[in-house]
Amino acid sequence: RKEYVEYMAARKIQTKWRFFACRQDYVYFMAARKIQANWRAAVCRDLYLHQIAAKIIQTKWRSYVFRKEYVEYMAARKIQNSWRAAVSRDIYIQMIAAILIQNKWRSYVCRKEYVSYMVARKIQTRWRSYACRHDYVSYVAARKIQTKWRFFICRQDYLFFMAARKIQTYWRAAVCRQDFNFYVAAKIIQANWRAAVCRERYIHNIAAMLIQNKWRSFVCRQHYIFYTAARTIQTNWRAAVCRNQYLYHIAAMMIQNKWRTFVYRRDYVSYMAARKIQSKWRSFECRQDFVVYIAARMIQTKWRSFACRQDYIFYMAARKLQTLWRKFACKEKYVQYIAARTIQTSWRAAVGREMYLENIAALLIQNKWRSFVCRQDFLHYMAARTIQNSWRAAISRHLLLHNVATKQIQTKWRSYVCRKEYVEYMAARKIQTKWRTFVWRQDFVVYMAARKIQANWRAAVCRDLYLHQIAAKIIQT
Repeated sequence: RKEYVEYMAARKIQTKWRFFACRQDYVYFMAARKIQANWRAAVCRDLYLHQIAAKIIQTKWRSYVFRKEYVEYMAARKIQNSWRAAVSRDIYIQMIAAILIQNKWRSYVCRKEYVSYMVARKIQTRWRSYACRHDYVSYVAARKIQTKWRFFICRQDYLFFMAARKIQTYWRAAVCRQDFNFYVAAKIIQANWRAAVCRERYIHNIAAMLIQNKWRSFVCRQHYIFYTAARTIQTNWRAAVCRNQYLYHIAAMMIQNKWRTFVYRRDYVSYMAARKIQSKWRSFECRQDFVVYIAARMIQTKWRSFACRQDYIFYMAARKLQTLWRKFACKEKYVQYIAARTIQTSWRAAVGREMYLENIAALLIQNKWRSFVCRQDFLHYMAARTIQNSWRAAISRHLLLHNVATKQIQTKWRSYVCRKEYVEYMAARKIQTKWRTFVWRQDFVVYMAARKIQANWRAAVCRDLYLHQIAAKIIQT
């Protein structure tokens, strides 16, 4: 009992001491935890203030740099616009002068070529008309000589033909009369001879026919008696064989039906047993898979809802900061845009007025010059038209054949050119389709590679953030 009392006293002392020690450790742990929490909060607050200060400094510096670059850009743009306007004006004046010079030179060249063409055309028409008249006269003379010669030859051939025809008709008539006399004499002799021979053959044929009829009737009666006897024997034998075969067939069918019903019933019983076993096993597996699926789905839904809440909190905080910053930036940009717009409108109005006055003066000069040129061209055109009408009325008959030939040549040449251009177009189209498919395929391959790289990079970043969050939660707990 003394040892037990000592043991219990020592046990109470130890429990008191351990409780005191645990309470002291817990107090120290909580004090250290509060100190660490306060220290971390102070550090985070300092870091956040430094970040905010750096961000404000960066935004101010960037806005200053952007305004400076924008002012330099607008000044350079105004200088470029004024320089381009001056250069364009000079180029336009030079182009108008060059166009006028080219028009005058081309009209002179066209008139010169037309005069040379018309002279060569007149010479060609005169020479062709002379050659055609000469060829036609020689052709008519040769045609008349040929007709006279052919008529003479045809008349000689017709006279010889008619003389030969008369001689042939007289000769053929004499030969036919002689052949007809011989034919009539031979025909009378042959008829008498054939009548005598036919009478003798008829008498012999009548006797032979009577003997043959009697003999054939006797042979037919004998064949009919043997045929009827054999037919009755064959019918009786075939009926006996058919009855035996029918009885064997009925017996075999009954045995087969009994055996097939027995086999079908046995297979059906085994099939239903296996079907019940399979259905029970599949229902058990489906229940197990459904339980596992429901458990995994509940865990996933809890975790996704927690992650979505955290992301939504961070998203709303970032969105509020972004909206405030964008409002501030938009106000400054709108003020700068309004100022630049007023400057541009005033500058463009001044430049537009100057260009309008210059264009009005140039338009008046151009209208006067064009009206003068049109009148001169109309007078030249009417004079040339009267000359052409008189000339065309004289040579229109001679040019009809030439125009048809040239038209056929032009149609052939245009059809050839169209076919050639169509072939080139189809070849170029095929090359373009092949090249576009190749480029699209290359772009698609590059896009898919970049997409895979981005997906892998985002997955790695998300994994690192998740691990850091878990580590921070473990350290905090």
